[in-house]
Amino acid sequence: MKQILSLLRWQFFIWPLLALILLVLCETDVLPVGLWAGEEMSQASFLLLTGVQLLTLCVIPVSLKLLHWTFIRKQFQTEAPSAFRSYLLWNMVRCSLLGMVLLLNLGIYYSMLHTSGALGALIIMAAYAFCWPSELKIKTETSSGQIEAASDVEVE
Repeated sequence: MKQILSLLRWQFFIWPLLALILLVLCETDVLPVGLWAGEEMSQASFLLLTGVQLLTLCVIPVSLKLLHWTFIRKQFQTEAPSAFRSYLLWNMVRCSLLGMVLLLNLGIYYSMLHTSGALGALIIMAAYAFCWPSELKIKTETSSGQIEAASDVEVE
């Protein structure tokens, strides 16, 4: 169980770390800021901002309920040794969905200097907090003994 928890927590911190690196690079002017700011791209910027906001609103419920869908839950509630890998894979997919949209929102914020990108990033970070892996969460999302039996399997 400790190996599973350490792997899940490691993959949990990857996306916020990447977002922090992007934030530091933009705030220290290593990456250019405000490339698309201005009136020239008003219609294109509106469509881009609307698309990113809709993507943010769609990704949050999908990623938070991803492990509760029946066809996904069946994959890591089996007796097979692949249950451990399947549980790690779907947790990685969930964190990656939120993480990519987080980076997209920060990129939009720093390229357009529009506050909706920052607001979307804050909303994603709030939703990301609900993906924190804990021992209790692993036991409730899977059958209690099956993941522990599968944790002896090496992860490639």
